[in-house]
This record gives sequence, C-alpha cells and structure tokens, in this order.
Amino acid sequence: MTVEQVCLALGYPLYDHKSCVLKIKRTSLDGGESFLNPNDYNYSLSDLWEMISSGFSRDFPWYDEEKSIRFSNALCLLNPRQFSLSQMSDIYSFYKPTKGFFFRDIQDKTSHESGFKNIFARYGYYDDEGKPLLIRSHQPRHLLNTIAHYGEMSELDIAKWSGRINANQNRVYNHVSEEDMLDKIKAIKLIKSNYCQKESIPSVGLPVDFDNLYQGAIHLTEFGYCVHNYLVQPCNKINQFVECDNEALDMKSTDRMRLESIREKVIQLKNITQLAFENGDYGADKWLQHHEKNLERINKLLNN
Repeated sequence: MTVEQVCLALGYPLYDHKSCVLKIKRTSLDGGESFLNPNDYNYSLSDLWEMISSGFSRDFPWYDEEKSIRFSNALCLLNPRQFSLSQMSDIYSFYKPTKGFFFRDIQDKTSHESGFKNIFARYGYYDDEGKPLLIRSHQPRHLLNTIAHYGEMSELDIAKWSGRINANQNRVYNHVSEEDMLDKIKAIKLIKSNYCQKESIPSVGLPVDFDNLYQGAIHLTEFGYCVHNYLVQPCNKINQFVECDNEALDMKSTDRMRLESIREKVIQLKNITQLAFENGDYGADKWLQHHEKNLERINKLLNN
C-alpha cells in the first residue's frame, strides 16, 4: 500500500502525501518500541493487522474475564484520544476510561483554571460568572428521581428502581418545587367533600371489621378513619389536628363512651402493628409509633 493508503487503513483522515508521511513517522503499533516506515509499499493490510493484533493484551478478547465481560460487550469503551480536539484517535486500539478520565471533563474545577476546556465549555455552556458548567456524578440520579416524582411514579417503585432499601430515602432525591406541588394540588380541584368529615362515628358497627383485622395501618380518631398500608407513612400532623379540635369540646358522657370505644380499637391496631413490626414488615415501625402517640393523646383526654 502507499503511505496514503496506510493512513486511511489506520483510520487517519489524511489525504496529502506530506501529511501522511509525517503521521506515519510518529506512529507506533508496538507500544513505542519502533515507528512505522513512511515509504510507499512497505506494508499490506495483513502486515498492519499482524502488528496491531500482536499488541492486544494477553487476556483479549476479555475486558474483564473475572466478570465475563468481553470488549465487544463493554458498557464504556473508547479509542485512545477519541475525545481530543487536537489529536487523531487510534481506531485500532482500545482505551478503558477511568473515573478520573470523566472527572476532569465534567467536574474538575481546576481544569478550567489551567486552560483546559471541559465538555460544557467546548459546547458553550457557562454559568452567570462566565465559568463552564460542572456536573457531579450523583446529579443525574437526583434528576431522574425528580423526573419520576413529576411523573407521579409511586414512592415504592422509585425506591426499587433506585436500589434503595428504605423508601424514605427518596425525599433526598426529590427536588420538585413547592410551586409545582401547589399547582398539582390546584389541578385536583379539591372540594370539601374530598376530605374526611368531622362527623361523630358510632361506637359499634364501623365499616372496618375490627374483629378480623389483617393489618394495622389505619388512622383512627374520634372524627373518622382512613385505611392505608404499611408502605405509606402515617400522617405526622393528624394527632395535632385532632388535639386542636378537641380543645373547644366539652367532654360529655356520650363523647367519653365513644372515645373509650375508639381507644379499644386503637389498642387492637397497635397490637396488630406490633406483630407486623416483629415480623419485619416494612413501614410497620412508623405505624407502631403513630398508634402509641394516638393512645397517649386519647388517654390524656379521658383523664382530664
């Protein structure tokens, strides 16, 4: 092959003789021990391939043999200088990028001070102070979780998808603004009938069968009840809400009887939740604490 054909075979987009000669003079296929001959008709494709393949690592084609990952299946594999703006990449060899490789290009603040243009600077993305943008490796995770919350994906699904044991950790990654949350609430067009009504409930005959309860994730007060499951955290403000309403009430005999009945049922809920907690049911611990606080509140009212 001519020297121009050798350049093209190695992936160098050079077409004039002089440029090809200069490039081939500086090209080594054996790790720098020697350089190619820049004269015409010194190499065939077979010769080039023999030199290239002899430079492969001993464990080729394995990228990571211990994990059974071949180079052809590697998630991230580059050619040397593939992202360089001033140098041509070598398409015939491989480069395994490291954390530091990406760190310098997307996150390192000092690289800008030394004159290096990161990927944001190369494409014209700067902040208000004229400095190129930076991105930390964990920020995409926060972004994807926030998008999931905007899309109203359930907390349990987000936790599972993110590989979290505790769904409560989702809140750290949720950056939905208060304004957006308010807009969502307004879009629901809530009316008074959507809320639990402050109506007295009978001491017997509740729609919930308290003789055959299978789980204890139930809000129960003298004003009503809401059935949930252990995955949903109990409302932290419900007891405070009920306390404020009870301050204006005079405890009548009928109210006391109803409250005593409610207490018995809350004790049932607490005992069922205690068993769930001991069995390791996720979220049962929060509901157990809730029932204990509710009992404390009811006992305080009955003792007044």
